[in-house]
This record gives sequence, C-alpha cells and structure tokens, in this order.
Amino acid sequence: MSTDILKSTLTTLAETLTGITALPTAIFVVEKETLTLLAVSNLGKDLNQADLPKQILVKTDQLEEILSSSEKIISITKDTTNSQLIDFASLLEFEKVAFLPIPDDTGMQGLVIVGSHDGLLNEESVQPMMNLNRLASTVVRQAAIIEKSEKCIRETETLTAITNAIKTPWNTTAFFEAIYEQIKLNIGHYAFASALYDEKTSSINLPYIFEDGSIRTVNAFPLGEGLTSILIRTKQPLLLNENVQEQAESLGAKIDGKPAKSWMGTPLVIDNQAIGALIVQDLENEGAFSEDQLEYLCMLANQVGRILFNARILDEAQSQINKLQTATEIARDISSALNLDELLLKAINLIRDRFSFYHVSLFLIDPGEHNAVIREATGDAGAQLKRIGHKLAVGSKSIVGFVAGKGEPLVVNDIQKDATHLPNPMLPDTRAEAALPLKIGERILGVLDVQSTVP
Repeated sequence: MSTDILKSTLTTLAETLTGITALPTAIFVVEKETLTLLAVSNLGKDLNQADLPKQILVKTDQLEEILSSSEKIISITKDTTNSQLIDFASLLEFEKVAFLPIPDDTGMQGLVIVGSHDGLLNEESVQPMMNLNRLASTVVRQAAIIEKSEKCIRETETLTAITNAIKTPWNTTAFFEAIYEQIKLNIGHYAFASALYDEKTSSINLPYIFEDGSIRTVNAFPLGEGLTSILIRTKQPLLLNENVQEQAESLGAKIDGKPAKSWMGTPLVIDNQAIGALIVQDLENEGAFSEDQLEYLCMLANQVGRILFNARILDEAQSQINKLQTATEIARDISSALNLDELLLKAINLIRDRFSFYHVSLFLIDPGEHNAVIREATGDAGAQLKRIGHKLAVGSKSIVGFVAGKGEPLVVNDIQKDATHLPNPMLPDTRAEAALPLKIGERILGVLDVQSTVP
C-alpha cells in the first residue's frame, strides 16, 4: 500500500499516543524485512531519536511470530533470546517491552514498541495503545482496499464518460445522472431507477429515479418483497418483457401501484455482496427490451458497482481517519485540565461537540457498588440531572445499568426497538444510545453514555 498513507496514519497514531501515555514509545513502518523508525516519544533526557538506529533489519519469521503471538509483553533479562528488536529495546534500557503490531490483510505494516524502565509495564497500562493500534489497523486496511479499488477503476476503459462524472466532493445525484445519460444513449429513453442497499440495516434507498420527465428520490425502506428486493437477494439480473405483474407474482414479488409493461434490472454486486441495483422500465409498451440490452445493463452495473464500492470505502476510511484525528485533539485538550472536575466536564463536552452527539453523560459507581451516579453531563438537561442526583441501579433495566453491571459496551441504534433503553423525559429527542464501561482491569469505575437524535 502507499507509504505516504501509511506514514500519515502512523504519524497521527504517534501524536495520539503522546497525548495519552507517558511510557517510552517508538513507532516503525514495516517494509519487507526492514523496520524504519518513524517517531519516538517520552525517551527521557539521555536519549533522543537521533541517537537511535534509523532502520532495523528483522527476519520475516520474527515479524510473523510477533503478529501471531498472544503474549505482548516481554521481560528483558540476560537470558532473553537475542534479536534485533530486543537489542533495540536494550539500547533504550527497557526492563519490559511490548510489541504491538499494526497489520493489514497482507501482513504487518507498522509496529509500536512500548517499554518501561521500572518493570511496571502490564496489560492495563498498554490497553489504550492496543485499542488505538486496532483503529490504526482498520484505517490501514481501508486504505489498502481503496488502492485496490482505484486500480480496478484505472483498468476500466469502457467507463470514460461515467468516470468523468465522478466529482470531488462526491455527488450521488450527478453520478447517477451520468449513468442515466449512458442508458439513454445505449438503451433508450425509459424510466430509470438506482437503488443502494445497506446490509447493516437491511434497507434500500432510491437516490435517483427518473420517471415521467422528473427526478425524485425515495428514502430508505426495509428489504421486502418487491422486484428490487429480489435483485438484491438473488444477485441475478432479471428481464420481464410481458405480463410483468403475473411474472413478478410467480417470483414471489409484490408490486405496489401501476406495474410497468416491460421491466429489467440487475444487481450491483461486489465480492459476492449486493450493494444496490440498476432498473430500467417501459411504462407503456411490452417487449421493449432485448437480451443484448440486459447484457449491456449488467456490464454497466459491474463498473458502477466498483465505483460505488470505492466511494463507500473511501468515505468509511476518511471517517476512521477523522475519528483518529479527533481522538488526538480530544486527548490533547483533556490533558490540559487542571483537576478532575474540569477534566470530566471538558471531556464530555468535547466528545459531544466533536462527534455531534445529542447528549453525553458520565456515571461513576458509588462506593457500595449499588448505583451508577451521574457525575457530569452536557447541556441544560445534564445540569438538571446533576442537581437531582440522577442515578441508575447497577444491573437495572437500562442501558447504563446493564453496562455498569456487565462491564461490556452496549449499542442500541433504535431505542424504539429495544426494551433496554429507559426513556428520560429530560432527553425527549433521543433515538439511539450507546454506553461504554470505564474500567481498570476488571474493576468497573463507571459508564460513559452517549445519545443521538439519529437512529
């Protein structure tokens, strides 16, 4: 994958680690059997990056051993197996060292080395860095997928007109207008609809429909029993040139409203996953379409699917990068707080503002471990909840109560479909809620609760 993208990701990771830990840390880019030192932090007064080797040669089997090992922390003694990485850790006078790999689907792309001079390095102290490593690995994987998708796009010569319609920032309407122009040119002036499928929510939306001379959209609806849903489920193209309603019913499909006289559609399939569909209809005439036209539509769908998949992956990767950068900024801002009250207040407001949440609150478990008591919360509602000493019983039928009891994160993306959510009249606009435990080892200290107005 691109070295520039990898270095950018690891540089952001280095800045984040500097904000959340005082442990000595070194970050490397891995290229084949060469580790290139990218950044170091918290090395102490006697050492700086200039004193360290810029590159370390490490055999592939050693990298694979680090990648597959469940034992992340190593104590360095005279008997410790000699290797280039151990020599590097010894140069830094570490008594204990943790090797935290950053892999993608092809192997290790980066390596974070964390050490301690006092032998107090443990799983609890490196857990925040392991969490950030996982996020960095996700970004690296997404970037590799983007590069692969972009290569496929470059190799596609038949879509010159459509690729010219790809603008920055991405414009779905303009893109499908360009698709429809190709359909008009090669198939004819017919009604056209584009469909996008979201597997996570099992829903379909129609971002571009041209019918009766006008353009419209249809918001998301559940995958159901219509012809579009059949395309998504079967991942096979479909041509209905006569008796459309009868043929649709024989396939188990239901048609709402007046059926077309001729209908053809093909799914957008990438890696055996349907991500949408293209549909062309003649509302007045039977026998309007040919097998050759369906074949053209399938070819078009194959290329359109690649572009849409690339756009979706790019959006997801950018979102991950934004989250990593936001985490860096939050860590820096919070680290300037002078006391616990200031830190907590600053933290919840930053989380709310940077991630655009409706409400954020922080609960701490009381000394008897019976209740999660609100300590800080955002907005006027938060101030009222603090005044009344709002609390939820540990293990109670509420999202915060569940997380306080189990010590596991809980995400409820539609509160109307989950009985765990306990409605709060002071927060009437909540539509989704997530809670995460605040823990040291197995001890649950409290709960961070975030709420959104968007399901």
